[in-house]
Amino acid sequence: MLSATTRKVNRPQRWDEPLDPAMGLLDLAPILARPPFDAINPASFPAAVPLEGILRNDARVRRYEAGDLVCARGEYGNSAFYILSGEVSVIVGEGLSESDLGRPEPKRMGWRRALTQLWHGGISEIRVPNAGPAALEHLRGEEEGPLRLADPRRMIEENDTVTLGEGQFFGEIAALARVPRSATIIAPQRAELLEIRWQGLRELRRHSRGFRAFIEGLYRQRSLLTLLAETPMLKDLDESVLREIARHALFESYGDFEWFTEYQRDRQRPAAERVAAEPLIAEEGDYADGLLLISGGFARVTQRLHSGYGTVGVLRRGDLFGLEEARIGGEPGAALRYGLRALGYVDLVRIPWKLLAGYAGERPGEAAPSAAGFRGLEIDQGLLEFFVENRFINGTQTMLVDLDRCVRCDDCVRACSTAHQGNPRFLREGRALDRFMVAEACMHCTDPVCMIGCPTGAIHRDRSSGMIIIADPICIGCGNCAASCPFRAIRMVEIRDRDGDLLVDEAGMPLQKATKCDLCLGQPVAAQCEQACPHDALKRVDMRNLEGLDQWLRR
Repeated sequence: MLSATTRKVNRPQRWDEPLDPAMGLLDLAPILARPPFDAINPASFPAAVPLEGILRNDARVRRYEAGDLVCARGEYGNSAFYILSGEVSVIVGEGLSESDLGRPEPKRMGWRRALTQLWHGGISEIRVPNAGPAALEHLRGEEEGPLRLADPRRMIEENDTVTLGEGQFFGEIAALARVPRSATIIAPQRAELLEIRWQGLRELRRHSRGFRAFIEGLYRQRSLLTLLAETPMLKDLDESVLREIARHALFESYGDFEWFTEYQRDRQRPAAERVAAEPLIAEEGDYADGLLLISGGFARVTQRLHSGYGTVGVLRRGDLFGLEEARIGGEPGAALRYGLRALGYVDLVRIPWKLLAGYAGERPGEAAPSAAGFRGLEIDQGLLEFFVENRFINGTQTMLVDLDRCVRCDDCVRACSTAHQGNPRFLREGRALDRFMVAEACMHCTDPVCMIGCPTGAIHRDRSSGMIIIADPICIGCGNCAASCPFRAIRMVEIRDRDGDLLVDEAGMPLQKATKCDLCLGQPVAAQCEQACPHDALKRVDMRNLEGLDQWLRR
């Protein structure tokens, strides 16, 4: 039985410890005198979040020596960089291998410890209070400082590179759009960078119109060029041609980047009203004046059905809309067969047909999929609407339960509880349609909106696996992530020390931490909930692998 004793500890605040304590002593005047910071009006910031406070607490000066790795392609970053002095080399292409980066294989729990865990549950939700600033390094990934590459000169010489110099920004796409780094960055010589984590970028953009325009301009320009280069229809074109297409193409945004707030508020509205209220990108029957290339977010492909709309498919990054109606080769486009609406928010590129006819008219068959989603699959229309309406399409590890096979034995819950100190990280309940239910477990979303409101950055993407992880030492228990999650997959739990004593704050209130599914990180077997199901009723589904989902649904 747990002890009734309580232990009082101080509740941490967002800025109890600056990102870099030295920033508290740094003269900020030279930084604020540089563009684009010189266009920021300090008076536009609220007293609770002053400009100086953002720079001192959400930024730090990073110093790199020749051969140091700044960031690697494919990593999930939480910050952007501004070059104070020196320069960096951007490696274009695949970047570095895992061995180049010196990444070890993830360590899993040994079987002896796993057996001990199985037979001895121990005390639930043990935490080490007041771990100190050193614990913050778990989030930043800088326990041992920058990684020194063995042969950086060879890597630069053997790859196409772009040089960025003093006064330039980079990394803003990954920081703002919650996507992996698009390039590997190396310091070829000594360089000094100002790193700003995404919470600081968010505040700077929110309160400074000029800074917001600057960052969004970079984001659109760089995201567009990268996306064009990754599109099968255009990938073989010379860079000069891609830049010409980028110069004429339009970058458009629809919906709200923080879509989850409105979604949670409007969930009880009739489905027809919600669809009609979604930002309209293209209407069925309109003239097809160009190709739409999705660069971020999700879009619903619709078709008129009686007095409303039916969902035909879902488009995401890299998918095309309007290709079926195109007559590449100079002829005008036809009327659109389907409509397109933003699911939450969508960034897209509109490329005029005349431009494509001139550059890509000979390769119409190499285009990216134009009907991504459920078109061509045998998924029931009602189930399709269910997945889309509830935004389950966002998940990369969605927990789907076949209620006809499930006998309610709760072996899945017990397996999760055993692996997590007696406290399961999900509930065997959730939204259901017919025989299928989506359990309230973290889906490790493509667009993890839970990360938006975290004041300390405790919830973040793992740099290598892409999983959404909570850095427990710097979770302050504010509950923002739990409130932001549209799927009720994050819960706040009371925590205890190793003696089983309940931890409370200075007011005597129990301290809480955010918990959620971690895909059994560190356990001998991943996704133990799925492994424990005796009737194959539970499946972790990557909603991007629609063919695999379709096969599982039709077993």
